[in-house]
Amino acid sequence: MKLKYLVASFLLIAAFFVSCHFGTKDEKQTILTGTATILVDETVYPLVEDHQMIFENQYQAKIKLVAKPEREIVKLLSEGKNNLAILTRELIPGEIKNFSRNNIKGKVTDFAIDGIAFIGHPSNSNFKMEEIELINFLNGKTSKIKNLVFDNANSSTVRYLMDLAKVKSLPKRIFFLCQPIMK
Repeated sequence: MKLKYLVASFLLIAAFFVSCHFGTKDEKQTILTGTATILVDETVYPLVEDHQMIFENQYQAKIKLVAKPEREIVKLLSEGKNNLAILTRELIPGEIKNFSRNNIKGKVTDFAIDGIAFIGHPSNSNFKMEEIELINFLNGKTSKIKNLVFDNANSSTVRYLMDLAKVKSLPKRIFFLCQPIMK
């Protein structure tokens, strides 16, 4: 009978130590180890993805990149659903104030220069688009531009052009390949 209790006690103690050893294995999170999810503006995603592969090969880190349009990233950050992001612009004062409530601090690091390419119909081979034409079109004024098509309504490219033209909404002759504008 004593042997039965002794074996049972030994098994319980062994199970306790084994569970303590395997159950409380906290992996240390540092800037070079651990895991992180980073929201990335889709316009620079391929560039950031290259950096991710190099970083993960060099360090004991696992980085999950999530490509999103700029507006969606800003919305998710302000809702506290994530705290790491790569954007193509600096934060505006209202965003900085909002993010500071969620303990999100921005850091500006220049690592790329973006460009916008406009592709015209082959029949318009001599058409030259100037900035003033684009601004006039975005403001609904007379312009040589008839229509514009963008890949995504919530992209940093659309936001940049709206800032350039100082408009809050876009004219009717602009089309998007996917999703409506997020507020």
